[in-house]
Amino acid sequence: MDWSRAKTILILAFLLLNLLLGYQLWYDRADMSGANPEDPEVEMAFEQLLAAKNIKVKVSLPPQTPKMREITVKMSPADGRSRTVQLPSPLTLGLLRDKATYQSTLSKSIPDAESYQLSPVDSGNTQYMLHQMQGDYPMFDVKLELITVGGQITAYRQIHAELVPSGLQDEQKVLSSLTAVNILVEKFLPEGTSIIDVQLGYHGQTFNSEIRYLAPFWRIVTDRGDRYFVHAITGAVE
Repeated sequence: MDWSRAKTILILAFLLLNLLLGYQLWYDRADMSGANPEDPEVEMAFEQLLAAKNIKVKVSLPPQTPKMREITVKMSPADGRSRTVQLPSPLTLGLLRDKATYQSTLSKSIPDAESYQLSPVDSGNTQYMLHQMQGDYPMFDVKLELITVGGQITAYRQIHAELVPSGLQDEQKVLSSLTAVNILVEKFLPEGTSIIDVQLGYHGQTFNSEIRYLAPFWRIVTDRGDRYFVHAITGAVE
């Protein structure tokens, strides 16, 4: 037997097999990414995966799949670390029940407060968290934290972002929320987890002291307090 020739044939066979497996993996991901979440077969496969890992989704998955792009913002404070600022006079917690009311009321005491929106899943008994909005979507790293004492808002900590003009990238349609959750369930979430919040917004990393590049991400929160970020274009997980 010509072992040299046999070895060459085996190498080529394994190479072909790897190419086929790679194509199948790419095809499966592309198929899921472009799938209609309302497709009964897609929903059935998703439900079967949840059942197999005893994972529950306790919120309705957002249906929107808009076109979005990365944005550049300038952070204030420049180091991205908020400081506690005392309010001149306390505010009642009751104002947080109505969006229009709390935005207009807070803006009288807190700069640019009208551009923030309350995040119930990030709020607790003595602290209330708001995220600055960019259009219809929150910037998860840009926060206004209200500090309360005795049922009144007495102080705050704030990070603010200013949009910086940059070279326009092409907008791309984001992955569906079902696809993002499916990626997490399949590879990252431990068995028995419950998902309590799924939201589309912006998230990113700091590359210097004040400029931050934010990309579209699905943020997924679990009952264990974990927060996962799934890149809404590439599917990469943080």
